[in-house]
Amino acid sequence: MHHHTKKTQKAIEVGGYAQVRNGTSIGLVLSIDKEVAELELGYFKIKVAVRDLIPSSKPLEINAERSVNTSSVSGYGNFESKLDLRGYRVEEAMAFLEEFLEKAIINNAHELRIIHGIGNGVLKRKVQEKFREYKDIKSYWHPEEKLGGEGVTYVTL
Repeated sequence: MHHHTKKTQKAIEVGGYAQVRNGTSIGLVLSIDKEVAELELGYFKIKVAVRDLIPSSKPLEINAERSVNTSSVSGYGNFESKLDLRGYRVEEAMAFLEEFLEKAIINNAHELRIIHGIGNGVLKRKVQEKFREYKDIKSYWHPEEKLGGEGVTYVTL
């Protein structure tokens, strides 16, 4: 079983970097199980079919100075469906939100929770404007008070 194909591109391998074919994110390959690779993209881990990955070199932009609190990431399930944007400037929050939504869609997540706090309402408005750019988002709403009320938006994909 020797396939003599010209190895023009690097293979996807553990410890290497790969880019998700239809996304912009470059992740570190944590493991490969049969045809599925687990990637670490910033503060997310996602599972992607190896064939949907393009080998890549290490991403240049490492901005670890403001890492997002990942203590709430659950051990099972490879996608944390909650995003806490409190305390970020709007531009930063939007960048996180975009990345979060892309990963949610790749992971076929169904329900997301975005915690933006009540504040002056600017972040909440921006978050909801951003939702309109995504055709995958079916609806969003605020939960009852005890679940965060106006300071939280639930999203269904």
